[in-house]
Amino acid sequence: MSIGAMILSGLLLVVAWMAVAFIVQRARNDAGIVDVARTVAIGLLALLYGSSGDGYSARRFVLIFLVCLWAGRLAGHLVATRMLGGQVEDGRYRRWRKKWGADADRNFFLWFQLQGAIAFGLSLPLLVVALCPAMGFRGWDLAGGLVWLVAILGESAADAQLAAWRKDPGNAGKACRTGLWRFSRHPNYFFECLHWCAYILLGFGFAEWPITFLGPGIALWTLLQALPRTEEQALVSRPIDYRDYQWHTGRLVPGLPAGWLAKTGIDWAERRKLSDRWIARGIHRMLEARVFREDMGSCEARRDSMREKLASLTIGPILHPAAAKLPALPQAFWERVLGPRALHACAFWTPGTTLLEEAEESMLHHLALRAQVADGMEVLEWGFGWGALAVWIAEKHPKARVLAVLDSFDARHHVENEAARRGLKNLEAVSADLDEFKTDRTFDRIVSLETLERVHNWEELLRRADGWLKSSGKLFAQLFVHRMYTWRLDTAGEDAWLARHFLPGAVMPSDDLLHFFQRDLVIEEQWCFSGKHYERTARAWLANLDARWSDLLPLLRSVHGAAEAERWLQRWRIYFLVRAGMGGYRQGEEWWISQYRLAKRT
Repeated sequence: MSIGAMILSGLLLVVAWMAVAFIVQRARNDAGIVDVARTVAIGLLALLYGSSGDGYSARRFVLIFLVCLWAGRLAGHLVATRMLGGQVEDGRYRRWRKKWGADADRNFFLWFQLQGAIAFGLSLPLLVVALCPAMGFRGWDLAGGLVWLVAILGESAADAQLAAWRKDPGNAGKACRTGLWRFSRHPNYFFECLHWCAYILLGFGFAEWPITFLGPGIALWTLLQALPRTEEQALVSRPIDYRDYQWHTGRLVPGLPAGWLAKTGIDWAERRKLSDRWIARGIHRMLEARVFREDMGSCEARRDSMREKLASLTIGPILHPAAAKLPALPQAFWERVLGPRALHACAFWTPGTTLLEEAEESMLHHLALRAQVADGMEVLEWGFGWGALAVWIAEKHPKARVLAVLDSFDARHHVENEAARRGLKNLEAVSADLDEFKTDRTFDRIVSLETLERVHNWEELLRRADGWLKSSGKLFAQLFVHRMYTWRLDTAGEDAWLARHFLPGAVMPSDDLLHFFQRDLVIEEQWCFSGKHYERTARAWLANLDARWSDLLPLLRSVHGAAEAERWLQRWRIYFLVRAGMGGYRQGEEWWISQYRLAKRT
């Protein structure tokens, strides 16, 4: 039979077969049979080509055997999982029936014929193999057979593992992570594509050999069309676990076990084996995945998750116990990295601002203005920085009395030295953590810069703040927030680098998180500005660190030892790159700075 006659016969066979399948689905009222019909159609086409082609006869018989075995296994699996046991029609087809109404029969007939056309396209590599004139079996044939065997065994194993997983009632609401499903979210689809690669090798040596690439190409295209719908359904039935599964496991091509790639990339970054460009790409991907994981798929799931997080912020000590375990860096380190004002928080970059010292001054002016600080007030600053705002207020408001409560002796000494250098008699500094700090004084203003993010028990700290304020007193807080989601940084897992090394137990607050803690103090005003300001601030710190690398290295040796000093200095570089990446994400519209002024409840 000529090639033209074989192609025409194949087309007629597919049209007739899919018409029969359409009649069957019309009687059953279940269009899900289309996948079975398409698979069987490919097997029928292989029989046609293998029996009619004029290629090497033994290879044609092998072709018939391989394709029919593949089609029989897959069709049997589809029948068992989609048609037997009282299975209802796929929701997609039910929606189509409702949408199409009186046109449903016509449209479903066209849909079946479209699937027949796909089956015909997939069969063309089989036609090439059936016509391949190469005599005898070659190494290419052996390689093709091995690829076919790996693909069939892999797809069969994946289907069996998923079926066994689904039989266990205890796995309800969870994503399958056993066997091959640990390495790919869709290993069955991957091996299905791999199966079509076998015919590329079997058909090698024929003039029309490039046609064999249609097989894996069409298979991959059809599977990629189906994947979004498949994953959407999984997210509806198990939103939280499946989003975690999506983050830790590749979509199609099996990869290494979860966490290995992240761990290796972080290790290379810390050992300075990756450029900043590659580190920034990794940071962007991790931030993207973090946001993706926080999207619970529905408003109900997000609200339930938020309730759990709010409850965790109302118990225990004010500070997380793990925070005390981090070694403090010497004052000299921060004097070389931060700007002249030692503002360890976001600076404000007005148009035309190019220097960090100018941006620091702009931010400090904004902070005091929005906190409504005035001369003659009693002001308390608490925080984990270097008392930059306390020094600025004491300097600009000489009649105010300012107390800085800082978390380290070095920070207290820095403020005392600044007070002495600037001749400030109205500034006092104490070193105490927020769990231990007590005072009989009351204040007109309490100011806090990016402190609540490191607080374990928000409710208790705000209760104490209420007690430290005068009746007309106000609390001003600046936070680095996410636009929508709140989560606590977890030290478990290889992607928790930030929590393990810098912010254990810290919280990434959402822009509205403080609104849930108004039992004692109420928000009277709120502002926000773009995360791009934090991106520029972090990059300025990074530039200072790079410019003073040789001066900073000995300082870290005194803290971490000679063996780890360079790795820790690089970690600080990465930390600043993370801050810059967060601030610049989506042009500053994903993470940003929020400021709140709270007053006592009346």
